[in-house]
Amino acid sequence: MAKELNETFPGIEAVNDFYTPYYMKEYFPDEVKNASAPWKQLPPEKRPARLLKDMRQSFTEVINNNENDLFPAERVRNFIDGMLAALGYTQEGNQAKDKGLPDRISGKSVPVYYQVNDSDGAPRLQVLVSLSDSAEAGVLESPIEDGSGKDGTSCEEYARMLLADFDEPARWILLMGLHQIALIDRRKWNDKKCMLFDLDEIFSRHQDHVYTAMAVLLRRDSLCPNKGDSLLDAFDDTSAKNAVEVSDNLRSALRECVEILGNEVIHDWTCNKGRSIDEIDAGDLTVQALRYMYRLLFLLFIEAKPSLGYAPMKSDIYRTGYSLDSLRDIAEQMRGRMDEAGDSTYLADTLRRLDDLVFNGYPKADEDFKGLVGEEAINAVFMVPPLKAHIFDPERTVLIEHAALRDSVMLRIIDLMSVTKTGKGVKRRQRISYAALGISQMGAVYEALLSYRGFIAKEKLYEVKRAKDSYDPLKVGYFVPERELDNYSESERVRYPDKSPHAGELRTYEPGTFIYRLAGRERETSASFYTPDSLAQCLVKYALKEIEPRIHQATDILSLKICEPAMGSATFLNETINQLATMYLNRREKERVAEEGQRAAIPAERRQAELQKVKMYIADHNIYGIDLNPVAVELGEVSLWLNTICEGSFVPWFGTQLQCGNSLIGGRRVGYLESDLASTTKNRHWYEVEPKHIGFNQSSSSVKRVYQFLTGGPRHVQVRRQNRQKHRIRTSGNHQGLEEEFCQEALFPDGDWPDEVVVKDHRRTMARPDQSAPAIGEGDSRRSDYLRV
Repeated sequence: MAKELNETFPGIEAVNDFYTPYYMKEYFPDEVKNASAPWKQLPPEKRPARLLKDMRQSFTEVINNNENDLFPAERVRNFIDGMLAALGYTQEGNQAKDKGLPDRISGKSVPVYYQVNDSDGAPRLQVLVSLSDSAEAGVLESPIEDGSGKDGTSCEEYARMLLADFDEPARWILLMGLHQIALIDRRKWNDKKCMLFDLDEIFSRHQDHVYTAMAVLLRRDSLCPNKGDSLLDAFDDTSAKNAVEVSDNLRSALRECVEILGNEVIHDWTCNKGRSIDEIDAGDLTVQALRYMYRLLFLLFIEAKPSLGYAPMKSDIYRTGYSLDSLRDIAEQMRGRMDEAGDSTYLADTLRRLDDLVFNGYPKADEDFKGLVGEEAINAVFMVPPLKAHIFDPERTVLIEHAALRDSVMLRIIDLMSVTKTGKGVKRRQRISYAALGISQMGAVYEALLSYRGFIAKEKLYEVKRAKDSYDPLKVGYFVPERELDNYSESERVRYPDKSPHAGELRTYEPGTFIYRLAGRERETSASFYTPDSLAQCLVKYALKEIEPRIHQATDILSLKICEPAMGSATFLNETINQLATMYLNRREKERVAEEGQRAAIPAERRQAELQKVKMYIADHNIYGIDLNPVAVELGEVSLWLNTICEGSFVPWFGTQLQCGNSLIGGRRVGYLESDLASTTKNRHWYEVEPKHIGFNQSSSSVKRVYQFLTGGPRHVQVRRQNRQKHRIRTSGNHQGLEEEFCQEALFPDGDWPDEVVVKDHRRTMARPDQSAPAIGEGDSRRSDYLRV
C-alpha cells in the first residue's frame, strides 16, 4: 500500500481520511498532548509510550534473525504478544474463543486472537494476527496463517467477515502484523478508512512523540474504557467542530486581497493609463477581482495535492518557472521588505502565463499532447491538460489582464494567501497547508464571499460601527462622509489597530478607493449561506433513502439524474456525488463478490482510486445545476472538478450541465413571435414548436417576442388533451384582465384547452464540443473495473 505518512507523526497514516489532514496537522498534536498528560503521574518505566518504545529491541531482534530462524512465526507471535501487553491488552482480559468464530456465510472459522467484550458479553474489540514475516505486503493483504499458504485468507477479508457476517459486530478491529498495525472502526470501514501504523518507520525513527500518539490511539483504555465513550470518539467530535476553522482565515485573507487587487487595478487605470475612474464599473471590477482570487486559491489547492494528478509538480521546469508555489517562496523571502520590489511586474506576468497553461493546456496542439501521453515526465517536459473552466477564461478578467500589477502589491496578495496570522493560542504567522484542505472547506470560502459587494468611494469616507460591536471586516460595513462624522460617538468610530502603520487613527477611505465589504442585508437577500458538512450529509442521506426502493442493482444508480436548482458552489451536488459513488461501489462490489467470489472484493489500497473514477463518471453524466449568481456557477464547475478528478482521467466540461438562470421560472432568453402564439395551424400551435433564441443585438431586440417563461413550452410541459370544453381560467388580483385577455386570445385562440399539464424533464444529453463521451468498457484505464453500465 502506498504510504502518505503524516509529516508530524511519521509512521502514522489516516488512510482514506480516517481523520482529515487538517485535523491531523492542526489539532491532533494537542489532542495527543492532553490525552497523555495523566501518564506523567506514573513511574517512567510504566508509562504507555515508554512501554512501546521498549518494544524496539524485540522488533529489531525478530527482523535481524528472520533469515536464519527456524521458527519465525513463533518469534512474530511473541513480539505481537509483547505489543498487545504494552497497549494494555493483558491475557487475563482476553475473551476470545480458542477455536475461533464460525462465519455463518462462508462456513470458515475466523481466528480471533484477542477479544474484549462489554458488560453484556457482546464484542467491543477484536484482534486478528498475521504471523507472516514478509515486508512486501501490508497487514491488510497479509494472510492470517504464517504465510505458508495453508489458508491464504487475508486479514482484510477476515475483518470484512467479522463486520458483515455477524449479528453483533465489534466496534473496533485491530489487525496486527510484524511490520504494520491497522485500526478499523466499524463506523468508518464502509469507506475503507483505517489508521495505519508502519512499525518499520516508527521504530527506525524512534521519536518519543510518535510512540505517545500510537499509545493514545491504540491502548485498550482509549478504545474500550470501562466507563464512557472511546477517546477516539472525542477526537471525531473535535475534528467535526474545527474542520472549517481554516476557512475563516482564508475568507478574511481573500476579502482583503480582493480589495487590494481592485485598488491596484484602479491605480493602473488612473496613474498609468491616465483614464477617468468614472469609466470603471465597480460591479465588474468586483466580479473580476473575485474571479482572479479564486483562480489563485484553486492553483494553490491543486499544486499542494499531487495525488490529483493535474499540476506537474514533479517537473523542475514547472515548479521553479511557472508554479504559484514558487511565488509563495519569493513572497516568504521578501516578507517585511516587499516595497523593495518596486513597480516591476514579474509576478503578475508569471501568473498570466500560468493561467494560460491551465486554460489552454500544454502542449496546446492536440497531436503534441497525444504524443506525450504515457511518456515518462522528465525535467524539461511537462503536461497540463486544458481546463476550459469559465473561472480561467482571460476574457472574463479583462480589467486585470490589461493592468500592470506591481510586484510590491502582488507580493502582499500572495503572502496573505500563503500564511495565517492566527493559531490556537499562538499569535505568530503560520504557512497555510493547502494539502490539508478539503473540498468542503474550499466551498465555505467560496460561498462566504458571494454575498459581498464592492464599490468605489466618491468622497472621503469614515468607517463606523455600532457602539457595542467589535470591529470585524467580515461583517456588515458602515461608511459615512466627513460631514456626518460628528453624529457618531467615539465608541462608534473605527480606528486602526495597534502595531499597524496608522495605529490609533480613524479608518478612512479616500475618494477613488475600492471597498469590498458585506453590505446591509445582502447576505440574507442573496441567500448566500454555506451549508455545513454535517447538515449536507444528513439531508442528502435521507433524500437518497427515498429513492433506494427504485434501485435494484448498482447500475440503476448510474441512470439517475440529479439537479440542484440553487447550487451555489455545488455543496449539495458534491455531497450527492460522494454518497451515490459510495452506494454504487458498495453495491457493485457485493454483486461481483456474489458472482466471482471473495477475490473480486476491492482491496483497501485501491478503493479510493476506484471511488474517484465512479465520482468522475457520475459528475460527468448525472449532475446538473442552476444558480442566479454567475460566479457561483463558475465556482461550482471548479469544485465539482476538484472533488472528482482522478489521476489519468479526462478533464470534464460542465458547460451544458451547470447554467446561470432562474430555476423558479425557468427564464431563458428564448421566446415566441406574436404570430406563433396566434397560430391555429395543426401541429403549429405555440406549445408544439420550439421557441426562438432572443439575442442581445439590436436586430433581435427590435423583433417583438413573448418570453417562453411567460407561456410555458415544449421544453417545460407535455400537453395531453382529453376534454377541450371544460376548462376555465383562474385569475386573481390586479392581473385578471391581462391574464384573461392573454390566455384566451393568445394562448388558445381556438378554445383548444389542455386537460392536464405534466411537468417533465426534457433536458437532452449533449455532446461536448471538444470531445466525445468516453465509452465505459474494457481497456480504458480511466474507468473503474467496477464501473459497468
